[in-house]
Amino acid sequence: MNRLPSANLAAYRSPLSCRPRGFTLIELLVVVAVLGILAAISFPVFSAVQNRARVSQTRSQFNQYITAMEGYRSEYGYYPTFRLFTELDTPLSGDHHVRLNEFPNRREIFSVSLTGRRLNGERVSDDSFLGRAQANPRRHEFYEFSESEFNVDGEFVDAFGNPDIRIVIDTDYNGQISADALNGLSLDQDFIRTGVAIYSVGNPNAGFPEVRSW
Repeated sequence: MNRLPSANLAAYRSPLSCRPRGFTLIELLVVVAVLGILAAISFPVFSAVQNRARVSQTRSQFNQYITAMEGYRSEYGYYPTFRLFTELDTPLSGDHHVRLNEFPNRREIFSVSLTGRRLNGERVSDDSFLGRAQANPRRHEFYEFSESEFNVDGEFVDAFGNPDIRIVIDTDYNGQISADALNGLSLDQDFIRTGVAIYSVGNPNAGFPEVRSW
């Protein structure tokens, strides 16, 4: 009987013997465990980076509101106060505190004051509305809202989705806002030097941090 040379045996091995070996159960469990550890480490880091980005976005949003209000003051000689019709007969004193989403009408006046348009995008043509609300009588557009600044209920929100936004306006024009006017905040100083301060009140239960424009 003829025998194949021993040197050529490798060339005549069964195809089944050439298949790569698969992972064992232990190896798979080790891989899964390593991936779980990496995910546990990376998720808090990613979450922290995302939160910092949202804080920066909120501050940018608030400061754009302030820039628009400064443009309003430059045009008319006074800040918009976003007061309701029923509030106009009450004289302002000190620093004026506004809860932006307290009433739908206040949101409407806020929109008209900054954009010359109602919340639905329609340009205001009713002079009686403008006169009673003291809101942007020349219909200038100081700002343009984006869809991301509203929630499904039509409320203004920050980048975290927090609708509890407060605006404090220096209506006595002394160049500062007192700490007492900043409801819901704890400050180390008695006042801050600014004409307008905007902030969202934190709500840890809802995942909303406190964010300030200053």
